[in-house]
Amino acid sequence: PLIDAVPVEEPEDKGLGRIRLAQASAASDAAGVVPPEDENFNKSVNRTLQFEGGLNRKDSNGTPSLYGINQKAHPEVDFSTLTPEKAKQIYRKDYWDSIGAGKMDPKLAHVAFDTAVIAGPAKARELIAASGGDPAKLLDLREQFQNGLISRNPDKFGKYATAWNDRLAGLRSDIGATKTEEAA
Repeated sequence: PLIDAVPVEEPEDKGLGRIRLAQASAASDAAGVVPPEDENFNKSVNRTLQFEGGLNRKDSNGTPSLYGINQKAHPEVDFSTLTPEKAKQIYRKDYWDSIGAGKMDPKLAHVAFDTAVIAGPAKARELIAASGGDPAKLLDLREQFQNGLISRNPDKFGKYATAWNDRLAGLRSDIGATKTEEAA
């Protein structure tokens, strides 16, 4: 699998723990070592960027997206200067951090982050809660959600069915999960 279970521990002492974590992070950066939470983010965001690709002139809401950053959702972004690195900063703040992915099991964070990109952080949090923290169950719930969109509005969402199914299959492969009978 692309994502291994590398737990991210929360320091017990919030005040001193943050200082120690910051010191450790600075030391890790100086030594060229990536902290586990950043490694998890980097794996997840790079995978999402593979799925999202470059310019999509007409996303599902009718506006363009670049590197998966949708113009309507991010009107403050100047698409003429958007780079993959700037897109990663937006992904970190508006999606990864928004759903608390840095505190999740890496496999759950991987699936939850991509779900937030596809469906928005609020829907991702709803599906995470319904999954009970099980990344395979989250993928099943996401598939049901996406299939519901397609069945309710095939003219709008039907064209995304193959890409969404391929994306789900890729994420299942990344975390070493298979489709359950429920989702089949």
